[in-house]
Amino acid sequence: MVSRLEADTIATYCVAQSEWRAAASHLNAALRQGDRSAADSWSKLQIRLFDQARACANDLGLTITSRCRLVLPEGTPKEVNPFERMMEERMRRA
Repeated sequence: MVSRLEADTIATYCVAQSEWRAAASHLNAALRQGDRSAADSWSKLQIRLFDQARACANDLGLTITSRCRLVLPEGTPKEVNPFERMMEERMRRA
């Protein structure tokens, strides 16, 4: 389930990622044309967009460090795995 706050963060992440790719294309074009001024501007924009996407990813638990901080609610039922159940019964009989 996604709350309104998460939906906004997901949308911001998607926009930042999309704009980052567009900035990368403009940066590559500026570099091919030898336009250092434009390349510098696109590079700075790309850095800001990357930072924004990374901040959103962190908020959503999509980075390694943010996943380590996630807390699972207590009392969540463990999914029943038929194969695992069969193997446990087999081990008990042995």
